[in-house]
Amino acid sequence: MKYILSTFLAATLIFSGFSAKADQILTEMDVNNFLSTLTDVKGLTDNMSEDSRSELMGHHMQEMQDSEFSPYEHGVSVLKEKYPGDYTNLFGVVTQYGFSSPEEWAQTGDDMMAAYMNVRVGDQLRQSIVMMSQVPSGSMALMPPEALQQMERSKSIVKELDAVPAENTELMKTHADKVDAAMQAMAE
Repeated sequence: MKYILSTFLAATLIFSGFSAKADQILTEMDVNNFLSTLTDVKGLTDNMSEDSRSELMGHHMQEMQDSEFSPYEHGVSVLKEKYPGDYTNLFGVVTQYGFSSPEEWAQTGDDMMAAYMNVRVGDQLRQSIVMMSQVPSGSMALMPPEALQQMERSKSIVKELDAVPAENTELMKTHADKVDAAMQAMAE
């Protein structure tokens, strides 16, 4: 399961507009509080109107094309602007877990995901770049343009992952399995 998830994350990063946005150094409490909210947040999501869920999913898909990967912050922004009742419900949930607002909760989630991606797929991408750099230039010229674009995107992603604070990546190493389990539970 971890291999499938790692492969999916790597593919998502390569084909999307990933740009890590780490605004804060995470603490153990930040990670635990965020993970603790997810069951309740899933309940809120399951109870949202079909229109609200559809819009969030559409916005999430557009987010994947944008230059900055901050799905939680973008989702909260959509809720606040277009679905104030759902935003208020989210506010009620996240403040029970020590967050001052859905925006703070979302920033923590996005910073966690950047560190999580660094833990789960960062080394794979770095190894791929090393292997790509060893391909003779004559062979590179024979590669399809899409493959060359993917290689360049991988290099860009690695630069972004390298910008994730080392403290966040180290912390996430001890929590990556918990994030895997939480992501799996959210998908069910």
